[in-house]
Amino acid sequence: MTGATSGYVALLSDDGQENEVLFLEAGGLPCSVDPGLPMPIRGLRAEAYESKAAVYHNDFMSSHWAGLMPQGHVILSNVLFAPLVVDGETAGIIGLANKPSDFTDDDARIAAGFGRLAAIALKNSLAVEARNRAETELRRLAVTDPLTGLFNRRAFFATAGNEVERARRYRRALSCMMIDIDGFKAVNDKHGHDVGDAVLRRCSETAVRLLRKQDTLARLGGDELAILLPETDGDRATVLARRLAGQIAKARVPTDDGDVGFTVSIGVASWSSDDTDLAPALKRADDALYAAKKAGGGRVGSKASAPGPS
Repeated sequence: MTGATSGYVALLSDDGQENEVLFLEAGGLPCSVDPGLPMPIRGLRAEAYESKAAVYHNDFMSSHWAGLMPQGHVILSNVLFAPLVVDGETAGIIGLANKPSDFTDDDARIAAGFGRLAAIALKNSLAVEARNRAETELRRLAVTDPLTGLFNRRAFFATAGNEVERARRYRRALSCMMIDIDGFKAVNDKHGHDVGDAVLRRCSETAVRLLRKQDTLARLGGDELAILLPETDGDRATVLARRLAGQIAKARVPTDDGDVGFTVSIGVASWSSDDTDLAPALKRADDALYAAKKAGGGRVGSKASAPGPS
């Protein structure tokens, strides 16, 4: 539209100090400058930024601004800069160069108009990105426990339904664990809820490190955690539970009164093809957990499979 043969489009960096090139066309002229390098806001383009208006110069290589060009930059016989203004602030710039004849005020008006259109498109794009980020965050919050970052109860049982269906269809093993922190109320009473929260997080972090990507760890409520173990029979789940209990017993949470250690009781059970969903297996795991706590805590109880017929 203007007759320029070279040009670029750049956006202001997050810190507001430089431009980041989105598009560059050298017009067939030699240019060895890396377009990925930041572009400082200085010279004639700084005037476009500050004035929020298109500016141009028709003998650029003879101007004092030419000395600011990096080595290897394409020769610029003339230049025109038009700002991208979003909500009253310059968010980027369009640079045009090397028109066979001089740039004119009409070219400046054309470039400024295009800049306004580009700014509207940019604003809409930013709005869409912000909406998408908000929607993604809402979806994450809907399935995440805010304290530990683990899945919440809703996400756990949704995953459990899928895993039970998969285990039934392909005749695969499926086990689960119920985990409870021993003496958790006493920790809160003695050290405060901030330390109790830290104990929950440390317990969760330790468990995450020992689990596979396909395993599901969730906080069901309070200090009660649950783990879903696809492709895992009761014996292997019990071995993992003992290892997990041992690692958690080594964990420490620093406090003003010294480090606090803690233990967990774990109940293990396996899903049976006779079970319509995971609830019976979780009940068996919960019973095994209760037995482990009754025996003194820091233990693993196991009801690896469903009880057989009497």
